[in-house]
Amino acid sequence: MSISLDSSLLFSTKIGSNGIKPQDLTIKKDILAKINENTKKGSYGFVNIVKNEDIIQKCQAIYDQKKWAKYMIVLGIGGSDLGARMLQESLEIENPPMQVLFGGDTTDPWQYYDLTSKIEIEKTVVVVVSKSGSTIEPACGYLYFKNLFRKRLKDDWTKHFIFITDANQGIMFNEGKKNNVAMLPVPDDVGGRYSVLSAVGLLPALSMGIDIVKLVKSADTYFNSILKQTPVENIAWQIALSQYQYQQINNIDIVVLMPYLVRLELFGNWFRQLWAESLGKDGKGILPIKAVGPKDQHSQVQFYNQGKWLSTFLFIGATNYDHDIKLLSKDDKDLQYLDGKYFNDIVRAECLATRVSLAKNGRPSAYIEIDKLNETTMGELIAMFELSVVYLAELLAVNAFDQPGVEAGKNYMYGLLGKKGYEDKAKEIETF
Repeated sequence: MSISLDSSLLFSTKIGSNGIKPQDLTIKKDILAKINENTKKGSYGFVNIVKNEDIIQKCQAIYDQKKWAKYMIVLGIGGSDLGARMLQESLEIENPPMQVLFGGDTTDPWQYYDLTSKIEIEKTVVVVVSKSGSTIEPACGYLYFKNLFRKRLKDDWTKHFIFITDANQGIMFNEGKKNNVAMLPVPDDVGGRYSVLSAVGLLPALSMGIDIVKLVKSADTYFNSILKQTPVENIAWQIALSQYQYQQINNIDIVVLMPYLVRLELFGNWFRQLWAESLGKDGKGILPIKAVGPKDQHSQVQFYNQGKWLSTFLFIGATNYDHDIKLLSKDDKDLQYLDGKYFNDIVRAECLATRVSLAKNGRPSAYIEIDKLNETTMGELIAMFELSVVYLAELLAVNAFDQPGVEAGKNYMYGLLGKKGYEDKAKEIETF
């Protein structure tokens, strides 16, 4: 594996009385064994999908049918959106096969004005990502582009659409069957926030020029490797257990993810949904916060260092940064300390300095390091954080795979908009 973990700044020997002790990370081995056994048995859909080469082949076949397109618009929200956006920011090649644009994550009409202004309809394919088809934001996007394309292209509009949806039922499945639209399945046992390595993320990734075989195989390799690791070697477990122990011992309910790679900013958005929806229920949970180094040294770190202690920290850095540059400063006296320095060394120094400054103030952190950002390390990071949140959910005794709090808001919205069957929800709001 190309991921390592430095957990030394979690411990009291380094950060003082706020820290936990190494022996605090040796407990709950029964839970570790339970999740690992479930992983081995194929109990988790997000693990199984990376072992299914058929998904890659189906994505490739659909992509080959549509590679005449210059633009791809992906309509989705939550896990149907964040994963593919994260892959684009981190891995898209310099001149991708298609220009991939995103929408469907808002009902603000400006988004549709903006998207329409950036495309040529005849050269555009629209990918609607919605397992049920009932989620209102991508449904609105679908109706908008369906009417726009049908007006311009007449009966040929269906050739410009792809649905990624339930394989057997639902609004988009029925629409696809009725209109002979190309479709790809979302597996029944894979929820949105775990779906990035399914067709949900892989079809857009192909259109970005990303090597999806490497991406998926590295995740599969990671899942296989943890079954052979000791608890100390298992990074996903160490992260989960340390978060749990900081909550149990010190009542710390927040974790800040702070990558020092500019192309992992949207990874923070993906992580935020994965952990918030998986952990926040039954009055329990650990709240994920997103930061990005070094820019948020100048917006958030003041609070983290000297404000009320509320959180632990997870940093991500790299051994090798792409496109490194050597700085020269022969005639700038005040900047001569930078002469001969590489950006690679400077960003690593900034990350270490932030970690040490936090430690000096008794703020605990762990540091995840990848070799460099590519399909292999991204696949490992995705797999590691997915598995870690399942470990942590089991430690907290919550269901990592449902989201009843999201559904409650949807039902009230349906009532307000007059959807049949939700009249009681509208009345509840009227009398609230």
